[in-house]
Amino acid sequence: MFSDGLSNRSMTARSAPSKYLPMLLAVAIFMQMLDTTILNTALPKMAAGLNESPLNMQSAVIAYVLTLALLIPLSGYLVDRFGTRNVFVTAMGLFMTGSLLCAAAPNLPMLVLARVVQGLGGSMLAPVPRL
Repeated sequence: MFSDGLSNRSMTARSAPSKYLPMLLAVAIFMQMLDTTILNTALPKMAAGLNESPLNMQSAVIAYVLTLALLIPLSGYLVDRFGTRNVFVTAMGLFMTGSLLCAAAPNLPMLVLARVVQGLGGSMLAPVPRL
């Protein structure tokens, strides 16, 4: 018997999600790295599809990285205020919504806006599971 009166079943239920945290962290980091890698390698083809210069397409890369860098410190505050699970689920939703918007972007300004949405979610994907 545990000193705080909890049964084995309740202790197992409480510790079960912790065994999935490393996997969640790995998936989140993989999503971010894959996204960056794909965009950088596909930039010339995307530029041709959007009738833009490949040099102008760098704004899509910069928008994501800048949003990511600026909002990572905010993730700690959001976790304290709303909880780890809520923030992580929201981050995943924002990142996936941003990815869908990127796929549907008809022009460069819409792509940049979609990358900002993706950066909002991406800024919380890696730090939040670590908390």
